[in-house]
Amino acid sequence: MFTSKDRFHSQIVPLFLNPRQTFVNGEEMKQDLARLVELYSSMPDEVLRDWTVHFCAAPPEDTSYLVTRLWDRYLPFWRGIKEQPRGPHDPEADRKLIEEINMWVDGGPGIQSHDEHDVDRLDHVTISRSVMPRKGRWRMVLGGAGRADARSTKQIILKDIAFLSTEANP
Repeated sequence: MFTSKDRFHSQIVPLFLNPRQTFVNGEEMKQDLARLVELYSSMPDEVLRDWTVHFCAAPPEDTSYLVTRLWDRYLPFWRGIKEQPRGPHDPEADRKLIEEINMWVDGGPGIQSHDEHDVDRLDHVTISRSVMPRKGRWRMVLGGAGRADARSTKQIILKDIAFLSTEANP
């Protein structure tokens, strides 16, 4: 999918797209995203509290949304996956997973700094990103999971569960 508000792009992109690709006018995408914000903003606070993991894991079912139509085209099995029942939530399993992630992030036993740049020669690679707990009106991470304090907050997402760890700022 390619999106742009540039008139020149909208004129030439059909020359380069193959049948599996889509061009979306940037203004149309912007309007659709504004509709999604309006829809999600009208949700009750208890729904929004866990929106990143549960209710916003897929677009609305309503095909009047451009985003929904794009998901239908490029991720056609999303509706079936969305309808699969979730297993019971196990806080103890979450806690153990957070501990294991934190061990790798914090440099557990046998993890040492090195200058190796060839990832094929490494046993594991840790990539971390700093994120703010909120972005505009949206909550980006779940509260109460993992470790969090006033230092830099990191979000690690595995499957559909968000976990937090912290690292001191340099």
